[in-house]
Amino acid sequence: MPRTQMAETSPACAWGRPCASVLYFEKYATNAFRKSISGYSAERPSSSSMRAHDGMFTLKPAGARRLHAAWKAPRMRVVVNEDAVPFVSVGKSAFAKFVTDMDPELRPGDECLVVGPGDELLGVGQTHLNRREALSFKKGAAAKVREGVEGGGHEASDDA
Repeated sequence: MPRTQMAETSPACAWGRPCASVLYFEKYATNAFRKSISGYSAERPSSSSMRAHDGMFTLKPAGARRLHAAWKAPRMRVVVNEDAVPFVSVGKSAFAKFVTDMDPELRPGDECLVVGPGDELLGVGQTHLNRREALSFKKGAAAKVREGVEGGGHEASDDA
């Protein structure tokens, strides 16, 4: 498989949707692609990282900001109420009792963007429940937040 095709299909396999053009800066010249994944400067932080045990990609805050800006709600989002905002933005899990909505296409184990009631980005993580479970359960974590995005993700843009 050509490297350009690998660059486009790997994130699509991880998130089930074509997103390489949103996440990565350069058009997949080998070194440029490698640098855009690894984050080689303060202006261009890492957008994702690969898990060693299964080869799947996980989102970093920079990649979450890009996807959040490119895709309209509810795509890839877990929406929490105002009570959970201060906790999720510093990296705490999003519990089911605070979830007000969720992308119906998300399944347990999928990468997700955790957002507040006004669609402000709070964190990036992995879902533990599907939409039906998250909206009906009153206990347990709906999404494990890997990294919070303090300030609602409104920091200076990290795109090119």
